This record gives sequence, structure tokens and C-alpha cells, in this order.
Amino acid sequence: MQRLPRDPRDDYSPEAAESRRRVVSDATGASLEHLAAFSFDPEILPGNMEGFAGVAQVPVGFAGPMLVDGEHAHGEYFVPMPQQRDPRRELQPGHAAHPRGGGITTTVLDDAMQRAPIFVFDDARAARDFGSW
Repeated sequence: MQRLPRDPRDDYSPEAAESRRRVVSDATGASLEHLAAFSFDPEILPGNMEGFAGVAQVPVGFAGPMLVDGEHAHGEYFVPMPQQRDPRRELQPGHAAHPRGGGITTTVLDDAMQRAPIFVFDDARAARDFGSW
């Protein structure tokens, strides 16, 4: 199997991303055409990720306007809700009640990125036993 290519001069160019998509597409038969549709300059990525190949799109809906009382935002805002369910259905009860309660108070608890291993088990009992161990 072919290795993913690297470009020592500019590993974040659209061409470098295309070369990696091509290797994966040739190996798997997947078209990966949607990964190539991105609206930012990948040159901003060095130091943030390796092996850039494209962008995964996530469906986004909006809830609101919602009354927000945050540390950096005060007022009514439309809140983006990236998900695959109807945000109105998910937020309907709270959306109707939040203005009567004074709005939504927000805060930032942490700004971090985590890396952790994934463990796969044959069943829930094996996972429980591992967690207890």
C-alpha cells in the first residue's frame, strides 16, 4: 500500500491535500470529493494538525434568537447547532422557557484539546470489568 505523501516545501497546500486524498481514494475506491470543498486557506494549519487532506462537513441548523448572558456575549443571538437532528425539536421546551427565566447564562470552563486511546470490547461486561480494573 502506498504511503501518504508529504511535501517538504509546503505540506499544507491544496495540492498536498489533493495528493493525500488521491492516495486514499486509489487504495479504497472512495471518491472523497466532498473533503476538497473547503472555504479557508489551509496555510493557517501548520502547528494545528498534520497530514491535511480536506474538511468534513457537518450539517448545521440554528436555534434562536436566544437571550444569552455570557462573560463575553450579552443579548439575543442565533445559536448554531451542528447536528443531524432538527434543533427546534431538541430545544423546543427550553427555547420557549428561557426568556422567562432571564435567558441562558454561559461560561467557559476550559479551553483544551484531549488525546486519549480507544478501547474496544466484545461486550458491555468486558468494558465494565476493564473500567473497574
